[in-house]
Amino acid sequence: YRGASLPTEAQWEYAAAGPQKRTYPWSNTWDQSKCCNYNNRGPGGTTFPVGSIPAGASWCGAQDMAGNVREWVRDWYKADYYGESPNYNPTGPEEGESKVLRGGAWGHSEPDMFYNTTRSWGGVGDENGLTGFRCMVTG
Repeated sequence: YRGASLPTEAQWEYAAAGPQKRTYPWSNTWDQSKCCNYNNRGPGGTTFPVGSIPAGASWCGAQDMAGNVREWVRDWYKADYYGESPNYNPTGPEEGESKVLRGGAWGHSEPDMFYNTTRSWGGVGDENGLTGFRCMVTG
């Protein structure tokens, strides 16, 4: 789709946590039934079809922000970036070797892996069943 792009890490987190800064997209309380995870897997033992768990939607209606797959965002990963970044709408380092991943995946079971603030990283050439992406359109 023309005009679509990966969200920045800050945009992704705002879509998941909202102005209330929720811990999980649906609330501040862990509920494994509200996302695809190791203990709540989809058909075939991995992911659910997108949008299968509407009760896990974020404040703005975004589906699958926690669970199913971790999602690449536009930002390059740097472990200590938030110690030097602007406070408002940081856009990540200019370059790097790995991209930031957000959202937790179906292979995770620990609730903290699904926090809206949890970040991990992955190489741009990595291929596995735990990582995906979402596009956003602004305007």
